[in-house]
Amino acid sequence: MKNFRKIVFAVLAAIVLVSTVAVLTPRAVHALAAQLVQDVDSPPRNPWTASCATANTTTNVAYCIISAVPGYEITVQTVTVQGYTSELHEHVILQLVTTTGGNYEFWNNQLGYVITQPEQLPLELPGYTGTNQHNYVSTQPVTLYVDPTNPSTVPPTTNTIAVYFQTDSGNPHGMAAVVTLTGYVVNLGTPAN
Repeated sequence: MKNFRKIVFAVLAAIVLVSTVAVLTPRAVHALAAQLVQDVDSPPRNPWTASCATANTTTNVAYCIISAVPGYEITVQTVTVQGYTSELHEHVILQLVTTTGGNYEFWNNQLGYVITQPEQLPLELPGYTGTNQHNYVSTQPVTLYVDPTNPSTVPPTTNTIAVYFQTDSGNPHGMAAVVTLTGYVVNLGTPAN
């Protein structure tokens, strides 16, 4: 009788152990699979920043190009500009142009000048003398998406962000700007050819 009780106890213990493993194992497997799927569906965001400086010009448009890396979707969140124009202008238009999904995407902002005095700006700008020039400094929030995996057939071409610093007429004493964009990138993988 004692042996029978031991056998029944061992069988019941084995059944409880197998049942526990059968119930808990799928939960652990499902949790692990859900975490893997989540990581694929929501790739990590990596900090991104890029800058460009326009050349000094006496025309009404100074521009520069920022390259975007194929396979990475960029979200621009902040635009910082530091520039100058002739004293003839009190406002400039800062414009960013890119393509997303093969379509143009624009961001425009009008800036008023901050100071007029013959002093150097903190950054060295091409052609800046401070004489008869208005200075512009601004940091603005923005949401601009850049998807370099979708081709464009018109300028700006795929994989670029075009930056324009514009006035309504020429600048006899020159104009130029330095523009810095900050945000994040998401690695989309290698684009298909």
